[in-house]
Amino acid sequence: MDIVWVGELRVRTEFPQAMSAAQEIAGMILKEQSPKRLYEVRGKLYELLVNCIPPELVLRRLALELLPKLDDELKHKAVEHAAFFEHRLQARRPCGCTHSAFRVQ
Repeated sequence: MDIVWVGELRVRTEFPQAMSAAQEIAGMILKEQSPKRLYEVRGKLYELLVNCIPPELVLRRLALELLPKLDDELKHKAVEHAAFFEHRLQARRPCGCTHSAFRVQ
């Protein structure tokens, strides 16, 4: 279970498939970095989004899976990019937006 901020709402989400998908995607990313692998990872990410998994949750889970496996130099860059894209996601979503998959805590 995750706590996700949507606008000014704190919502509790339960998406076990996001956890297992993030582990799989992180493994794919670390195993091979190629255009073909990028295409496969992109497909997995789109699949999560199409199934109404909040993008903030996907991004956070993926970052949490990747960080322990990166060296110190890359950790800083990964956190910086994750924060940048999470900010962009929040800027695009109107305040107070609720999604049917969210449950208010």
